[in-house]
This record gives sequence, structure tokens and C-alpha cells, in this order.
Amino acid sequence: MNRQTHTAARRSEAPAGPRRGFTLIELLVVISIIGVLAGLLLPAINGAVRAAKESAVASEITLMEQALASFKTRMGDYPPSFVVIDESGNYGNNPAVVTAVTNFFSTVGGLTNQTQLTTQTTKAIDRSQRYMKKMFNRAAVQQDLDGDGAFTKFWILEGDEALVFFLGGVPRQIDSQTFELTGFCKRPDGPLYGRNETNKATLNRDTPFFEFKAERLIDFDNDGFPSYIDSLGTEEESRPYIYFSAYGSNSYDPQDCNFNPSKMNYFPALTDIQDMDTGTNYFRMYGGASGFSISPNPYTTGPAAPVGRSPAWQKPQSYQIISAGSDRKYGFGGQFAGKSKSEPLPLADSDLTITPSPINPPSPNSRSVESDNITNFSQGRLN
Repeated sequence: MNRQTHTAARRSEAPAGPRRGFTLIELLVVISIIGVLAGLLLPAINGAVRAAKESAVASEITLMEQALASFKTRMGDYPPSFVVIDESGNYGNNPAVVTAVTNFFSTVGGLTNQTQLTTQTTKAIDRSQRYMKKMFNRAAVQQDLDGDGAFTKFWILEGDEALVFFLGGVPRQIDSQTFELTGFCKRPDGPLYGRNETNKATLNRDTPFFEFKAERLIDFDNDGFPSYIDSLGTEEESRPYIYFSAYGSNSYDPQDCNFNPSKMNYFPALTDIQDMDTGTNYFRMYGGASGFSISPNPYTTGPAAPVGRSPAWQKPQSYQIISAGSDRKYGFGGQFAGKSKSEPLPLADSDLTITPSPINPPSPNSRSVESDNITNFSQGRLN
């Protein structure tokens, strides 16, 4: 081996020197790049997750529509979205019922005009009795819903509760937070009898029209009749599906569902359905003399308070189902012009120029909370 070769071999065997690490500047550059990529990816990921959750809600609304179609086939009509259930069967001839319904529209609904209160009360009670007779036409006058052997109680169900009652049947409370929907009794004269283990005549029951998930049945007003929350938000942000019936003839009643946190102790709390800036309830006027209605409200195709005529409603012959969307706010409702329009949720000039304003809060921007509402007539989000 010559000297040159030997020297080269020794060099190759020599230990390598210490490797140079990343400099602080290089590390900062890498961290900055990762941060930028994360910033670009996270909105896309969050958007995909939100879209998936909203798609699940839209699919559930479709299943409810199928259940409502089955209900109509069997019962002859879609269910009402405000119903008074009077075990005695006396309804308008029951002074306690008349007083309770009047107080309900006065406190929860916020109606103050005495003539309007009387009209609204009479309409709601008469309509309830008519629909109960139509759907359960072989039933005896008296019905024992709670199984206490008496016929003295009555209940007032708004749209969110009515949807669950008519599609799920008579509820049975298992514990303070758990409900079982037992369907309707097959006893011809007692379809509204609750399931009573000691009364065999009440055990043979129809299957509910819709399979409600027990963990999402919430009794907001503690009256023994639960609502059904959507799958958006946490338990503290629970919001029920809202149901409004057209009563078969373009006759939506905005008073069928009023969430009034200042008058009702809802649990979970519904206080954040109010406007964040003013701290007051969302409300809207419908038509010239219909009075204002607290959120949530049904939707129209044109102005909610047209001059000289009644509003033109979305789904004029059937019903509306509404989810509050990801922000958990229903807003005050009104015109939905359709997604093909440049402004799907417009406000008529009269809504902003008339004094007092027919809407609260009186601002074009206030409808932004409704843009993520999911309904059965919008194919997903309203906007």
C-alpha cells in the first residue's frame, strides 16, 4: 500500500465531526410554516365537521317528514302545532282550561289586547277539540292520560311538544330526565290512555310513528311532555325542533310556538335565544292585526306583513320544521325568498320604517342569526 492510499484510508476511518443542528431562525421558519398550514387546514376541517352535523339534522328532518306522512295517512290530517289536551273533554266549557290558555297567551305569548286574547284563546281551544275529535273519532269524551284514574288534568302543548306527542304518543316519565314514548293505546274508546301496568287494557299500543332517541327528549317547561332537540350543540345549548302546522289551508299561526325566557323557567336555559345587543326577545308582526309573535316563528315567501292581505306562507298546505342551526338562535322569522335569490332573508322597507317597528331588533343585520337555520323547505341552511 503506498503512502497516498494509506493516508486516504486513515481519513476514511477518522470519526466524523459533530453535526450542525438547526439554528433558531430555521426553527422559527419551520414553526411558522406549520402554523400557516394549520391555519389553512383548520377552517376547512371545522367547515367539514359542521357540514356533516348539519347534514345529519337535514336527514333527520326528512325522516320526520316521512313519519308525518304516515301520520296523515292513518289519522286523516297532519297534527296541529298547538294543542290543548283536556282529560275531561269539556275544553271550551271548562273554565279552568279557558283561564289557563288565556293566561298562557298573555304571559308566554305576550299578547296584551283583550279582544285579541279572547279571539286567540277561543281559536286555540276550539281548534284543539276539533282536531282531537277528527284524529281520534272513536274515543270516549274522557281520557285518562296520566293513569291516575281521574279526568281532571289538562295540558297546553306548543309546536315543539306537539310534534313529539303526535309522532311518539303518550309520554311516560321514567325518572326526572328520562322519557319513554308509548304510542297510542289501541283501545278504540281510549287512544289517549297512558300506559298503565295495572290496567291491561292500556298495554296494547300502536308503535310510534317516529323513533325518537331517548337521550334527546327534553322537558323544557317541566309539564311532563318532552320536546326533541337536534344533534347540534351541547346539552346546555339544546334547542328543540320547531313544528308549525298550516292546518291544511295556508293558516299558519305564529302564536303556536313562543319561547319567552323572561316568563318561563326553561331547562336547559333558553335565554340566549334573545338578541345579544338588546337582551330582549326576538319578535315579529304578521299581517295587519295579528299582533306580535315571540321567536321562533314560521316563514313566508313574501313580506310577513303585506298590505291588505294575509301572508303567503312557505309550505302553505302542510307544515314547517325548523332547527335553530349551529348558533342556537331561531331569530324572528318572516320572509325566506329562496336560495336562488341574491338575498334569501330580506327585510321589507316597512319592517324598518314603521314606528313602532314590526320586528325586534329593527336592524337588517339581525336576520343573520337565521342564516344557519335548517328547515324542511330550504334543503339545508336557509342561506
